[in-house]
Amino acid sequence: MTQEDVLQIIDEAARDERDTLDLSEEGLTALPPEIGQLQNLRTLALNKNRLAALPPEIGQLQNLRTLALNQNQLTALPPEIGQLRNLRGLWLYRNQLARLPVEIAHLESLRKLVLSGNKLDTIAPEIIRLINLTSLIVADNALLSVPPDLSHFTKLQILHLAGNALTAVPSEIGKLTNLLQLSVQNNQLTVLPPEIGQLQSLQFLDLEGNQLTTLPPELGQLRKLQKLDLKDNPLPEPYPDFIKRGTEAVLTYLRSLQKESTPQYEAKLLLVGEGNVGKTSLVEAMRAEPTKRSGVFVKDRTTTHGINLGRLQLDHPGDQAKKLTLNTWDFGGQEVYRVTHQFFFSRRSLYLLVWWPREGQEAGAVEGWLKRIRLRVPDARVILVSTHADEPRQPELYYAKLDRRFPGVLAGRHAVDCESGNGIDDLLETVAAEAAKLPQMGKLMSVHWIAARDEALALEQPQISRTGFNDIAGRHELDEKETETLLGLLHDLGRIVYYGEDEGLRDVVVIRPEWLTKAIGYVLEDKATREAKGELAHGRLRKIWIEHDQPDWERYDTKYHPFFLRLMEKFDISYRIPDQEASLVGQLVPDERPELPWETESETPKGWRELSVLCSMGDQPPGIVSWLTVRNHKYSWEQLHWREGVFLAHRGQEGLFELLEPTELRLTVRGRSPDYFFGLLRDTVTNLIRSRWEGLNYELLVPCPGTKKNGDACDYRFGLEDLQGLREDEIQDHRCIRCREVQNVALLLTGLEAPISPTERKLEEILRYVKTAATAEQLEQQRSESATQMRTLLNALSDETRECPRLFTIVPTGGGAFREKFELTLWCEHPGEEHPCEDGEYTFHQTKEWLADLGPYLSIVATSLRVVVALAGMPGADQIIEKATSKQLESMEKFTKELAPSTKAMGDELGSSISGLTRAQGSAFRQFHSLLLELDPNRKWAGMRRFPTAAGDYLWICPEHHREYDPGLPKLPQ
Repeated sequence: MTQEDVLQIIDEAARDERDTLDLSEEGLTALPPEIGQLQNLRTLALNKNRLAALPPEIGQLQNLRTLALNQNQLTALPPEIGQLRNLRGLWLYRNQLARLPVEIAHLESLRKLVLSGNKLDTIAPEIIRLINLTSLIVADNALLSVPPDLSHFTKLQILHLAGNALTAVPSEIGKLTNLLQLSVQNNQLTVLPPEIGQLQSLQFLDLEGNQLTTLPPELGQLRKLQKLDLKDNPLPEPYPDFIKRGTEAVLTYLRSLQKESTPQYEAKLLLVGEGNVGKTSLVEAMRAEPTKRSGVFVKDRTTTHGINLGRLQLDHPGDQAKKLTLNTWDFGGQEVYRVTHQFFFSRRSLYLLVWWPREGQEAGAVEGWLKRIRLRVPDARVILVSTHADEPRQPELYYAKLDRRFPGVLAGRHAVDCESGNGIDDLLETVAAEAAKLPQMGKLMSVHWIAARDEALALEQPQISRTGFNDIAGRHELDEKETETLLGLLHDLGRIVYYGEDEGLRDVVVIRPEWLTKAIGYVLEDKATREAKGELAHGRLRKIWIEHDQPDWERYDTKYHPFFLRLMEKFDISYRIPDQEASLVGQLVPDERPELPWETESETPKGWRELSVLCSMGDQPPGIVSWLTVRNHKYSWEQLHWREGVFLAHRGQEGLFELLEPTELRLTVRGRSPDYFFGLLRDTVTNLIRSRWEGLNYELLVPCPGTKKNGDACDYRFGLEDLQGLREDEIQDHRCIRCREVQNVALLLTGLEAPISPTERKLEEILRYVKTAATAEQLEQQRSESATQMRTLLNALSDETRECPRLFTIVPTGGGAFREKFELTLWCEHPGEEHPCEDGEYTFHQTKEWLADLGPYLSIVATSLRVVVALAGMPGADQIIEKATSKQLESMEKFTKELAPSTKAMGDELGSSISGLTRAQGSAFRQFHSLLLELDPNRKWAGMRRFPTAAGDYLWICPEHHREYDPGLPKLPQ
């Protein structure tokens, strides 16, 4: 835009007495002095130009309320900026400012100041004097410290100091009692001041990417805190378990420490290895007094089924006054149990890998067990123990080779004889030394929690009702939140099994996990179920769990049978076959590969596309296909599954998981619009690997679609990360080094990843295409793209918080002198059937100015739901959204556009965040979250519940669709 064009626009704006002028992204290098003529101007947006300076006449805009100068080249501001006495919002994101003029302190009406992405090394006194600020954003600068007189900002509600070089936060931070959001992520903080617990209004605290090794217990006093982000901090145990459980769990733990706490010296000692190598005899010998060891040895001891639990106490090697308590887990060695046992391979544990030298190292599967342990627990410590040491044959173990193969894993080797007791004392000494090094040793725990835990675990019965556990907790002064947090911690540690979020399981606490695993093991060993190709007839459960003819097997009352079957589903061991009184056990499916539908077709249907990806793994994860079979059972098609593969289908799209090699899994999806289904299945694989096998190295590879000169299909595979790098560098084409054909990078990536950020532009494109779709195929393509965009948006919002629903409509319903009345309606997030919830309406009063801060989030939600409604109204779609909903969205869209001038002035505000939202959208979502908690403090959310998906997503689902995610306990034949 030329200067003449700018002058013409200014002249027209002055003649029309406009109150808003947006000259963003016009390539301006200078702003003419005539800008001072616009006396009525209230909003001026100059984002994303090349302005190096502002004219002094900017100070003549006495009525200006909002000035947005994001992403220019400003190195200084004119002193006249201090004349803008009515200015309320000043955006200076991503310029070249190293300091501000002292006159900026005259902006007495200023409420929001955005200085991110500049070169400031201090929060200068002229900024401190802006005592009416409610929002101060100084992220991504060069701040080395925060001045104590920051406490002058008594009205401050939002303070962002992310991406600086801060090593401390001053204790005066506690005086900012109106603070709602505090972000100090990506700094160098090692501790937090206890005074942070005085921020009683604080709702969001972002501490990601610092060097925190502890948290002040006073943090637990923040009763209104909704989200505490602690990712990428070296916090020791037990913090990781609480962090995984969420903000409330962390705060509850910290509050419990303020009552009375004591150091704990407790850990798990897991004994693994093949069957009949002497694990149970070893446990008994380690537990016995030295003079009585030979008396506890039992020749030809019965094989362990499932797990046997016990306890071992040892002196602390560094302090004889302290006792180490080791809870022993003796795992049955049969292959059928190995997939189930992985659930109890946990961090903060010590492992004894037991083998019998007479059988040899290979027969003892020493290396195989080391692989399984490391896949599940990368930083595990393992002691190798060879049994029957008094036999003539000495252990043959290539320890040095194993140590090189598994660096940092092996903690020594011992040879013992359980009958004579030889070598046991030396082993116990090593066990004590290694156990004392575990990270949780000596960490604080509430004495009340310890007492409640010990009383519950001391019970003789294998399970207790949730009410019974509550009674125990109450006797030890635990409140409801503490009880829930303790249950979650004990579950994560493997001490109990409890699924409080599951309708059918929430009233039972299993305090003897071995009781449960044995019951599951009996099913896995059932010959009839194996012969039935993994189909477990529910009528057979009585035979397996009561009427069996195994003298050493337990018998389980019929009242537990539905409970066991539901737990097998939670463990991804089985699923209920629709319309049958039977379940499929994923580990027991046949070996034979069936003929697949697309292998019988003479040609691919017209208009179909095929997407494929290979997952190349460093080791073979046990049970990966059986878990994929069970996790994706909702897409199962005609029970086409076998030991190394499963065939799936969803809305006309077909998918196949298949192990080509023990360490190579292929996913292929075909259909007219395979992208959405492909993305779901691909994410199911990566989520499974990350959650089950933390130590597994893997890489996603994209097959080259080219052809070699001899006519054969190209067998080259592009690395997904390499393709992503090419796209980020805006390289459109890439030549395959094998077939030499040039491939389009975007085409190779189609369906392999969601867009970098969910954009309204893409949604608007979908909306236009939906309205002009001429064929069912075109409409289905838009449904697929819409579903992908919606999933991307919801995942981005999950990074902000998982504690509240995310989709809604909000419309004005009445006017007032200063505040208007609004109605907010929550929406169910069931994919493809998103709809407003019954009883999900809330009314509130607020100013439009306040709601303008919600603009970035309102806008993208409104656009997303417009697409949903448009698709729902197309022929062949589910008619789940009434006409009134369309009118409601039209009203929301109109209202959002009215807020657009204020919203647009923000620009990207803080740029794009890692989550996929701009930080302006993330900030607006947090404000929406706060509003929702005010409207529904009991968090009823119209009966909606949050459910995890196999792909690692979370969805908020209305009662109408609960059963699709939580089927409850099965009804079994009598």
